[in-house]
Amino acid sequence: MKLGFSMVLGFLLAGTGLVSSPPFIKSVDNAQKPRTDPFGDPLPEGAVARLGTLRFRQGYYYVFSPDGKTMACAYGAKIRLLDSETGKDVLLGRGHESGVRCLAWSNDGKIIASGAWGVDKTIRLWDPVTMKELRRCQWDTGKAPYTSWGVEQIIFSLDGKTLIARGVDHTIRQFDTLTTKEIRRFGGFQGRLGEIALARDGKTIAALVYLDKKEFGWGPCQVIV
Repeated sequence: MKLGFSMVLGFLLAGTGLVSSPPFIKSVDNAQKPRTDPFGDPLPEGAVARLGTLRFRQGYYYVFSPDGKTMACAYGAKIRLLDSETGKDVLLGRGHESGVRCLAWSNDGKIIASGAWGVDKTIRLWDPVTMKELRRCQWDTGKAPYTSWGVEQIIFSLDGKTLIARGVDHTIRQFDTLTTKEIRRFGGFQGRLGEIALARDGKTIAALVYLDKKEFGWGPCQVIV
């Protein structure tokens, strides 16, 4: 009886405004969730879909770390490190004085080497943990014209003690990664120098040479070992 009287009294007081009723709470389930692409990244307002992805678009000349967890890429004159699974930035390095053209990672994962076009004239060695410059190898251009300055490819030896590099000037050079001194140089190829490869023992270099000497395009070629 007392319970019934309390309920009736409560309704009467609420009707007179002496007791306020709880405010209406909108269910969060009714709120519209933001649209995302297949990778879970949010779409711009009004967009219904995305062709492709926003990930891995921070640069060019991508190269994996030995453990596959990180990627290095060129970003103009700088170097970016990305998470290879998510594509998100991990670290941004200072870079060169001109555009980075090539990257390489040592087999132990402790050094990143980078080469650039034009006025920079260096191969730089970086600590991938901090992206601080460790050392640099000078790329001597002599009296060669500006159009032949730059480094196009870098390969570390398996033990990381040396590296070889291919230049725009159609030379192959070997450097000591600790002293940064140039050890030897190969040139005088009878054609345009293409990709190079280094044997696992570090004793043999293979070079692709295009015999037509054209700046661009395909043609007769040979492999020199």
